[in-house]
Amino acid sequence: MPAKRIAPVPPLSLTPRADLAATTYPEIDAVLKKLKSCTRNLQAALESHRLELQVLERLYYKSKNQHRTALFWQRVAETRRFGDRLQCMDLHAIVERLRLSFWGNAPSAKILKGPWTECPGAVSIDFVARRCLAGRDLINETQKRLLLAYNSFTQMMQSGAFLHFILTLVAIVSRLNRVVIEIDDILGSCSNACTRLLRTLSPQHAEKLRSLVHGADIMGSSIAALPIPVAQASSEKIDEILEEDTGDVLDRPLTLQTEEIQRTIREDDASPSLDLQLFPPSLDLDACSSVPSMPSAISVRETVARKNSSSKTTGQGQDTATGSSKRRSNDDSQHTKKSSKKKKRDEIDDIFGF
Repeated sequence: MPAKRIAPVPPLSLTPRADLAATTYPEIDAVLKKLKSCTRNLQAALESHRLELQVLERLYYKSKNQHRTALFWQRVAETRRFGDRLQCMDLHAIVERLRLSFWGNAPSAKILKGPWTECPGAVSIDFVARRCLAGRDLINETQKRLLLAYNSFTQMMQSGAFLHFILTLVAIVSRLNRVVIEIDDILGSCSNACTRLLRTLSPQHAEKLRSLVHGADIMGSSIAALPIPVAQASSEKIDEILEEDTGDVLDRPLTLQTEEIQRTIREDDASPSLDLQLFPPSLDLDACSSVPSMPSAISVRETVARKNSSSKTTGQGQDTATGSSKRRSNDDSQHTKKSSKKKKRDEIDDIFGF
């Protein structure tokens, strides 16, 4: 039994234009105009699809021996296989053959400029509509395999191995996905045009085809673009991060050196504020007399002077210590210089060779 994508073309049966009712002419003209735009767009889309497959075929031929045992290579072979199946259906030739049949069996370019003279039978129109629906089913399955290949390639990118090659495959898969979505839209327009034509010429065939067209429209609406790999945390993960228990704050004991530094900073900050102005003009002296105790500037100055004198004494002690150490080092150097002087040689030393 042949595959679903391969179907024999039924013989073409034509009906002269004069045998049709005049009321059907405007409808057929509208359908022909729609089929003309569909065939042009379908040819361009299938050509883009074929070019991407040629690039993929070249990469497959060059890298098959190197990567044929890798897991992602199975997705490459699957993408190539489904692309070839879509090309083997030759959908553009089928739709173009139906459109040209309205001008006879073998119309020339000059005849195509005039009005249509023949009308194909309902069997030929129904065959084209069903082939378009079969193509949409294949595209739907192809899109699923492309999504799996895309996920496999993005996971392979995380390892960093063969990064340029994997990026090329990701670009090809993304491009193929966009092209097959465009082809699916065009085939949907072709099947709708055939259904519209059948409704005018043979309502019986149109009723049988209506359910298939509706199901294909539902399947085609599920086709979407490939996701963009962005490292982004979900809202639930963000809430978990914000609600994470980071522990309690501990009061660490201060060392002696830290306490002295903080005490010095507090005293230095407090001393100039008292020296500036103890009694501003707006202060009531009588009210201040009622205060039981108030720090005086004299005691503060005495405290500061005491600290300065203690710092000077410690500085002098350090200077004396450094001076004594310098003198000791100078004495040691002089002693080494004296010991390093050579003894004078006399005649006895010359005789014995000392």
